[in-house]
Amino acid sequence: MEIAISPNPANETLEIKTMKGILNDPYEVFDAIGNIIVSKSNIENNSIDISKLKMGVYFIKINGMSYKFIKQ
Repeated sequence: MEIAISPNPANETLEIKTMKGILNDPYEVFDAIGNIIVSKSNIENNSIDISKLKMGVYFIKINGMSYKFIKQ
């Protein structure tokens, strides 16, 4: 499944877009060294709140695939 994450870099929210529309899957956010920062059971309204993360590089894992994003 193709997933697009935007904006990247982001400040407050990551928008998750897929070909199938609504995505209600579990996800995990990792820091640059692989520590799990956030683990949630579902993505609500195709967006993820990242406002509490510190500035830096992160990875989000959805459906076994990892995507890099930058928090400003």
